[in-house]
Amino acid sequence: MKRSFGLFAFFVLMVGGIVATHALTSESMPDGLTCQPDRLAAFGWTDQRLAMAELAAITKWQTEVEEKSPGSGNWHLAQRRSMKCRAFKNSSHFQCVVSAKPCKFEGKLAKGGEGASGHRDGTRGQLAGSPNARSK
Repeated sequence: MKRSFGLFAFFVLMVGGIVATHALTSESMPDGLTCQPDRLAAFGWTDQRLAMAELAAITKWQTEVEEKSPGSGNWHLAQRRSMKCRAFKNSSHFQCVVSAKPCKFEGKLAKGGEGASGHRDGTRGQLAGSPNARSK
């Protein structure tokens, strides 16, 4: 009896470990997010500042994706994003390449009906008495 219980416990632990590992490594996609099957890559221009080289590569990726698939050029919605940068030996310039699977959000707005500005009433957080506040 003890041996069969030990084997059963070992089996449960192994299956549980596999399930937990899969849950941690699998990409969870929000409802309404559809992604293209292939990754797309883009090089940015060179710059002396690493942050600007990174931004250049992301901007180039977004532009190329929008040309191929309108609405899918949002870097933050893309899945399996990667970025690699290199420094040139004889200069102080960097260049980056990014790649990702472009995704498009095709869902409806969440409950609450927020407008394009992100606020329910369409304002951008102005104070009630400020000159930029909307009057209702």
